[in-house]
Amino acid sequence: MMQINIDINTWQDNSSTIKTFLEQEDDYKQLCNEVSFTLEKAIEKNKIEYSNISFRTKSLKSFLEKCERKIYNEPFTEITDFAGVRLVFLYQSDYINLDKLVYEFFNVIEKVDKLNNKSVDQFGYGAVHYIVKLKNEHSGPRYDSLKNLKCELQVRTVLQDAWSIIDHHLVYKNESEVPSQLRRKLNSLAGLFEIADDQFNQIRNERSNYINKIEESIKNSDTFLDTEFNIDSFTQYIKYRFEAKDYETHVLNAKAGYLIAKRYFKEVKNLREIDIALKFEKNSILYKNFFKDFSYSRINQFTILIHIIFDLDESGFTSEKAREKIKALKLKIK
Repeated sequence: MMQINIDINTWQDNSSTIKTFLEQEDDYKQLCNEVSFTLEKAIEKNKIEYSNISFRTKSLKSFLEKCERKIYNEPFTEITDFAGVRLVFLYQSDYINLDKLVYEFFNVIEKVDKLNNKSVDQFGYGAVHYIVKLKNEHSGPRYDSLKNLKCELQVRTVLQDAWSIIDHHLVYKNESEVPSQLRRKLNSLAGLFEIADDQFNQIRNERSNYINKIEESIKNSDTFLDTEFNIDSFTQYIKYRFEAKDYETHVLNAKAGYLIAKRYFKEVKNLREIDIALKFEKNSILYKNFFKDFSYSRINQFTILIHIIFDLDESGFTSEKAREKIKALKLKIK
């Protein structure tokens, strides 16, 4: 049972309000879970990259302090952040799609853009806040007590989140509150955060264009194999050499394979040198055929690469357990 630390005077002065808060507390926790779950599934389905989704419910102490600072006629109607969910995503350019998802999956009561709609005396690097409710699609006994409850949903990039954490400790909300000798530095810093977000977007776009060029070059083997050996080109090489169909499922395996290949082929400059090292190994054709005939759950490109490199230099596998596992699988294949 939750322990409540409130002095007797506070309890006597606010007993009815406290009772109502405690009666609704579990519902707000459940609301946080539902909003977080719905948001997570939506952004994963739409393949939007994000850092984390977190949530919290307002504590009784925080609620009572807020009621003391401000005057509310109907605190349970006027206060909108009893439940709070925060989505921290990676790239500012994804915000447009995230905004669409918020409107698609929730009833948006209010939207506050603290990034683009700052007043003239405000500074910093803000984010976007929504006040949302569950949609009518959430029906049944589980949702009956949640439908009319509001949740504050904050959507921000990693750098906006970092600014928010620093800003919270600085406690400066308006530019006029900032000492003059700090004002220029804080405004410059906020601008740098925004520039950094733009640069991350640009780097992602440039990387995407680079990968597209590599994919396009596969049509010409000579051009493709002359590509510099790096994590992006090697991922495409795995797809090219082992005829991988489910590319996204095996990207992580390709990345792990790249680290192994980097260890064993330290002086490699391009994909051609990797191809020469692997293509003519006696077991590579056997593994390739085995890969075609069995499901992805049994074997994948990473497994194949490990076996090929194992044949090149067994001594590099320092774990006796790992060596025995590889040998056992090799016997089954043969």
